[in-house]
Amino acid sequence: MKHNKVKRDIMKCKKKLESSIKALEDKILRLESEYHKNCNVNGGNLIKGWESHLRKTPLEPLSFRTFRDDYGDSYVERMLSLTSCTSPATALFPSEDTIKEKHKM
Repeated sequence: MKHNKVKRDIMKCKKKLESSIKALEDKILRLESEYHKNCNVNGGNLIKGWESHLRKTPLEPLSFRTFRDDYGDSYVERMLSLTSCTSPATALFPSEDTIKEKHKM
């Protein structure tokens, strides 16, 4: 009897935490989207940087170019919301398996 009560309490706590995480992920995605919508794209932003505004040709390390080639700029812009695998932003992009298959062709 005592174990059932503990189990119910744990399940209740789990559901509460899951809903809190979901709400937080939704808020991060919404705020991130607002930031990108409202910032000056040509002038740079916190995520992409201001190199394009300061130089005619941006100097980027090869690793960044490769990452952008694989995922695109919109993936880089979702850096914050994509830190969680349960975020609603993950539905906006293909999985790593899909990308690996694309490179095998």
